[in-house]
Amino acid sequence: MRRLIILSDYGLDDAVATAHVFERREQFSTIDIVTVAGNVSADTSRRNAEKLLSNLDADLSHVRIVDTAAVPQHFSQLPSIHGNDGMGDLLSLRPHAIPVISYAEFVEDLPTRPTVLSLGPLTVTVDLLARLQPEELIIMAGLVAETPNFNGYEFNHFLDRPAFAQAVLYPHVVATLDTCRAPRFNMIDRKGQAGGLIGRLIDRAIALAAARHPDNCYIYDYVAAQYLTDPHGFTVDYAVDPWGNRLHQLQGK
Repeated sequence: MRRLIILSDYGLDDAVATAHVFERREQFSTIDIVTVAGNVSADTSRRNAEKLLSNLDADLSHVRIVDTAAVPQHFSQLPSIHGNDGMGDLLSLRPHAIPVISYAEFVEDLPTRPTVLSLGPLTVTVDLLARLQPEELIIMAGLVAETPNFNGYEFNHFLDRPAFAQAVLYPHVVATLDTCRAPRFNMIDRKGQAGGLIGRLIDRAIALAAARHPDNCYIYDYVAAQYLTDPHGFTVDYAVDPWGNRLHQLQGK
């Protein structure tokens, strides 16, 4: 089974993606949740990861949370998209026994050839990639032809543009805005269709999206997580983005 590292900035879309992965926990022998800054600060990201995992009805053995608060990173909170706490204001922290370690501790003993799923800005991702050889690298970031969603860029790309350019030099696949805005991923009419915690998270994402634009809700990180657990639902094409980055871009079948 795969060893998985998820780098996530724990907005609402990250929470949906993580819940999706844990619904398929049997695919992974170990899961390390590396909490990074982006939708929220690194401290809030780590707290949100603890809230989320402590509320999951899932096997949490061989799962760790990695705190990157000591690593300088940029973030920009977007409460209209992610709620005031970054994760939809839905969950309270429950008692848990999940180990929380520092990034410095984590890099001293990294998993061997893990799958890396990067769902936030790529500052920590590129540092990690320089330290290990991943079996697979899946990124949610960037765009090719779609309309930008943050200051002329895709959000994760904008917050660390040099890191994005460096990350896509590694063998990778990337779920861009072009990937995630395909009609099959529009969730706007799917409220109430999923049960459990993931259903609550999806429904909150739909409600927040509908308040901004009533015709669409794309949960970007959820798309990357669906590729992770079921790659046969996608193909890969080769594209160059407006900044000259060469991408192995996912396309939904």
